[in-house]
Amino acid sequence: MQITGILQNIPGELYEAARLDGASWWQTYRFITMPYLLFVTTPYLITTFTANVNNFNVIYMLSGGNPTPSGRPQVRPTY
Repeated sequence: MQITGILQNIPGELYEAARLDGASWWQTYRFITMPYLLFVTTPYLITTFTANVNNFNVIYMLSGGNPTPSGRPQVRPTY
């Protein structure tokens, strides 16, 4: 969903100017779409990465640093 919103936010004038200059679909993707996607999503990716690193202590405390044995379910249902 986030990528769809980002793609809709790219100005159409950029694509139109590229088309008038004779850019192929690959050049349009490489020089307009990808840089714009990376510019917008980089802060989100950095924030997500740091949030996941902060969850390390919870996982370590629950598992004792050991992997879960294969015969034991990782999530136990509560009724």
